[in-house]
Amino acid sequence: TKSIDVHPLVMQSYKTFVIFTLGWSVVLLGVEVKFTSWGLLSGLLWVLGGTGGIYGIRKAGLAIAVGTWASIMILVNFLFGIIIFKEPVHDLGGTLSSFALLALGLVGMSRYSAPPPSTDVNDQTQKEEEAELEAQPMTAGRKSYSKRRKITSPDDPNAPNATIFGITLTKRQCGIAGAVLNGVFTGCSLVPLHYAKEEGFGGERYIISIGCGAMISNILIWIIFWLVRSIQVGSIFAAAQTMPESHFSAIWKPGILAGVFLAIAMFGSIISVTYLGQGVGNSLVQAKILVSGLWGILWFQEISGVERVSKWFLSAFVTIGAIVWLSMERLRSTDGADASHYS
Repeated sequence: TKSIDVHPLVMQSYKTFVIFTLGWSVVLLGVEVKFTSWGLLSGLLWVLGGTGGIYGIRKAGLAIAVGTWASIMILVNFLFGIIIFKEPVHDLGGTLSSFALLALGLVGMSRYSAPPPSTDVNDQTQKEEEAELEAQPMTAGRKSYSKRRKITSPDDPNAPNATIFGITLTKRQCGIAGAVLNGVFTGCSLVPLHYAKEEGFGGERYIISIGCGAMISNILIWIIFWLVRSIQVGSIFAAAQTMPESHFSAIWKPGILAGVFLAIAMFGSIISVTYLGQGVGNSLVQAKILVSGLWGILWFQEISGVERVSKWFLSAFVTIGAIVWLSMERLRSTDGADASHYS
């Protein structure tokens, strides 16, 4: 989908549809069809965060966006899990150190999983043209060209992209803002599970609620989007013509496949948070960058060069060490017993 300009909310909608659809499969496991309003809140936070994450990658790039939101999610999980919910850990200092080490490893993997910037033919041509002009005397034509070269390309990450409250943000800054929103909202999306567990909606019993909550939230966001457009163009019918294109024929396969993998990941995250708590469980889930990085190295060959690959594996070993350390802090606090307190 790299070559297709898909609106972030459109891509998120594909993911939401699959999460909602596959969520009902837990009925086959004997789960009773019951709902909790906490699932609506979780779904809303997840949809908002996911949309921001897609926007972040589009504007700032994969490395910056993923590194930003992974670190923020870990901070959010530590704040809620350890500080607010006071989930048991063996040693607070050791737990804090393992959180910091985990963040360091994740940022490192994200940083070195991004392909190095490439120099295309147009850039090389421009450099040659600039060198030729520099050797010429100052003429009106050269002055005109000098002014033109100062104009920032729309693809430049430092190009102005949006103005908020009178402050102009570059493309990269907008992307970082989207990644921050993803880190905060998605990081908080399973916080309601802490309260839902007390009502008997822990683990697989929460899947249907969060799937329905995500679908309802996604639809409401589209309605709000449409209403805002209607105000801008002055007609609800004209607004319908300006809504983002679905690109169904081009992205339904990758969109649904992404949703399937995400549904599996969501199920694992809910199980992890149910039995390990918000602080440890949801932080360990961020190690998914390990998997994406290995795909990039071994299959897609997006990461090349001995130095970059070596630094990625070094960051991966740091992450694995932090995972083991963080897990031991949690297990030692309960002597290996069930740490959820809600089962």
